Amino acid sequence: MSRNVRYILVLTIAFICQATIVPFVSIGAARPDIVLIAIATFGFIDGPVAGAVGGFFGGLLQDLVAAGSLGLTALAKTLTGYISGQAERTILGSSLLLPVVVIAGISVISQIIYVGLAFLMGEPVNFGAALRVVVFPSAAYTALVSVPVFPYISRLLSSQRQSKVFK
Repeated sequence: MSRNVRYILVLTIAFICQATIVPFVSIGAARPDIVLIAIATFGFIDGPVAGAVGGFFGGLLQDLVAAGSLGLTALAKTLTGYISGQAERTILGSSLLLPVVVIAGISVISQIIYVGLAFLMGEPVNFGAALRVVVFPSAAYTALVSVPVFPYISRLLSSQRQSKVFK
C-alpha cells in the first residue's frame, strides 16, 4: 500500500473515531483530539509539509461537520501540523514520553489558535474560561489517549522509515 493511501486511511479512521466515539468519552468539555494525534504523527514522520497538509484536510473534515465557522479548524490544524513537523528531528527515536508531551503542547497551541481565530471572527470568547475548562483539560486528555495511539499510528505509517520509529 502506498504511503499516501496509508496517510489518507489513517486520517479517515481518526476522523471517524473523532466523530463517533469521542463524544461518548468526553469528560465535561474536555475531549481527546484523535485527528490532532494523527496530524502530529504525520509531521513527526515526514516533516512540516506532511503535517500541514494533513492538518488542513483533517481540520477541513472537522469543519464540515461542525456548526462553527468554516475554515477555522482547518487553519488551526494546518499551523499545528506544520509546528509538529518542525519538531520531527527530536521526537522520533526517543522515549514515548517526549512525543506525548509534545502532542499535549501541540494540542494547547491548536486550541489557542482556534480560540484566537474565533475571537477575531467576532465570536464571543472568554479566554480565561476557555483555557481552564476546555484547552488544558482537552490537551491532557489528548496526551493520555496518545500513549497507545501514537506508537501504533507511527508504526503503521513508517514501514519504510524504520530507523525513526519506536520498535
